[in-house]
Amino acid sequence: MNVMRIAAKTWWDLKRFGLTPDKIWRRGNAGLPRIFCVSVPKSGTHLLERVLCLHPPLYRKFMSTLYNSHLEKYQGLRPLVRNLDPGQIVVSHLHYTDNRLETLAEEGVKILFMIRDPRDVVVSESFYIRRKKNHYLHPLFAREPDLRHALILGIQGDAAAGYPSFGERLGYFAGWMRDPVYVVRFEDLIGEEGGGGQETQVEVIRGLFDFLGINLSETEIQAIRGNLFSDVSPTFRKGKIGEWRKHFDEEIQALFKETAGEMMVRYGYEKNLDW
Repeated sequence: MNVMRIAAKTWWDLKRFGLTPDKIWRRGNAGLPRIFCVSVPKSGTHLLERVLCLHPPLYRKFMSTLYNSHLEKYQGLRPLVRNLDPGQIVVSHLHYTDNRLETLAEEGVKILFMIRDPRDVVVSESFYIRRKKNHYLHPLFAREPDLRHALILGIQGDAAAGYPSFGERLGYFAGWMRDPVYVVRFEDLIGEEGGGGQETQVEVIRGLFDFLGINLSETEIQAIRGNLFSDVSPTFRKGKIGEWRKHFDEEIQALFKETAGEMMVRYGYEKNLDW
């Protein structure tokens, strides 16, 4: 990592946690929402965080991404969100339960759910785990001879290792796609640099902030849009749409349909299994 990139990443870390001059004096404004972000891992978590944190009054709570196993540390979900200040954001990969949705709604927290084409998710996940040596699944993926076999592992899972199939893992999050949750699609938010469209990106940014009760001017929307695509995310690889087409052969496609095809329909990425 070169000096310029280190400096850019350091500045972004300060900014997203609300520690830059344009943010620190705005912290705690009583009129701001408290925000709870949920995503399937590798679905564009940091893209959603970035679009929020590019707005000066909003900033991420100084805590790591929240997983199911972390809730004990905060004595549960309700105490955690009750301690959120106005304008603070929690980023999570929290599995859905009715109780969790009810808790967040009762506490008046705005809930955002970030999703991405599951086929692109499994490709991104396989690349990420294979290169991330400190990831708990790295030894499992490292034993595979190439990316193709890593994709097969990611799709079908490994029951003996306690690693569920990809379809099962998608099922853990599918319940978040209901009111009062606002669903954000990676493909709509990424914009031209990631293979999406500028007009759609603008509309999604506007709709997202409208949901949060924050009115943005066109100038503010364009400022966010112009700075959204970045490679300083700690989990960034390509951020492109449709990468799965380069890596799925007929066998992998058939396996994916078998294990996660129903979830493709439920997540709204296909109408049926005829793809």
